[in-house]
Amino acid sequence: MFNSDLPPEERVKRAYFEKLEDLSKGNPAIALDIWRQSLFINRFTSQTEVRTYSGPSTDDLSSMPEATLFVLRAMMQMEVATLESLRWSTDLDAGLISEALRRLVRQEVIGEFSDGYRIRLHWYRAAERVLERRNLVVRAAA
Repeated sequence: MFNSDLPPEERVKRAYFEKLEDLSKGNPAIALDIWRQSLFINRFTSQTEVRTYSGPSTDDLSSMPEATLFVLRAMMQMEVATLESLRWSTDLDAGLISEALRRLVRQEVIGEFSDGYRIRLHWYRAAERVLERRNLVVRAAA
């Protein structure tokens, strides 16, 4: 069935789910987080609405120092990162790593939890794109 044969509501629905799949790259945790952030309560009708998700702006992330992006890249390989695990995996000075973590927490790219630091789900794909542009991660083959 061609898109022109579909009712407008169905086309919008399919486009939304295609975008959701593209943004999450098939990761169900990221897809669920994006879905959650797409839900809004209409203040006039009090009904739940789904709006198109627009990811976080990567401008601030793109302008961060190389050491900060290097720490972020190491964090992408870990489920939970600690200062010690980042020192071991990056071979950077503890002061540089601490400053990078502070920057990333301040920008809300990562969160500090009881067991360490984690990249926030809604930032994961945006961070991955910035790191790809800077050639800090290898792009998946198409």
